[in-house]
Amino acid sequence: MNAPLTKDTLCEAPDTSLWRLYLRLRPDALEALLTGPESVGQSVIYRRLGLSSPLQGDCTPLEETVYDNPLLLGDFASVSMIIDTPRFVLLPSEAADTASKVVSFMLPGHDAPSDTVTCPLGAMGELTLAMQIDTRLLNFLRRTFTNPALHHPLTAAGNYLAHRNRTGDPRRSYALLAPDQMLLFGFSADGTLRLANRYGITGAADAAYFIMAATADHTPAAMLIGGDNAMRNEITPLLRTYMDPILPLTISDDLLHLRRMAPEAPVDMLMLTQL
Repeated sequence: MNAPLTKDTLCEAPDTSLWRLYLRLRPDALEALLTGPESVGQSVIYRRLGLSSPLQGDCTPLEETVYDNPLLLGDFASVSMIIDTPRFVLLPSEAADTASKVVSFMLPGHDAPSDTVTCPLGAMGELTLAMQIDTRLLNFLRRTFTNPALHHPLTAAGNYLAHRNRTGDPRRSYALLAPDQMLLFGFSADGTLRLANRYGITGAADAAYFIMAATADHTPAAMLIGGDNAMRNEITPLLRTYMDPILPLTISDDLLHLRRMAPEAPVDMLMLTQL
């Protein structure tokens, strides 16, 4: 079991105002990534903190986890958080002011009081992602952390990829693989984002099916695959039967440093540090 996150965790530079805190919340765990100043060699700390029970409207499991790791309550230089939820919709940025109404219409069946949080998506902010968050959860996050910037996995990864996709032929698609989900993005000839979606998967065959279905009407100039290496190696020969080229997603030196220091951190969480 990991030791709790306390001030002693930052033994090299205990002043939390010199560090940036990145959090990722999913129903069964809170993941924390801390990046330190250059004065301590850009130290990186990553922890996956399991919740005592899944988040299902009651914030108590999350509250217990946060208070059991008091370092998370520090006064950080910035706090950014990914909320991994399937309850989201994408809409044109011009319609962002209608997000709450769209969410209520498109995502029925949520009995608990909820709020709509919007995030820009795309290099030019051409899309808006609106996610539905339980009001009690949102109040806890805003009460506990200082000005947390809230993101969705699609906006954390999608905005990073949109900016790096500006060179060469932009008609690329990107798949980011994890054991239980895939993030898929596609860009048009003018560099705008034409596809962004999150898929629950059980293996490489699922991922290959969703990629083929999503790109059937728009064959990308290249398909780049990142995330889980074992799944990437398994899915690549499946896709090469139908499309070419299939390439591994290369990452910047800064991101490579983070991945070496925190190999278990989700790729969208690492990408968030570059925004």
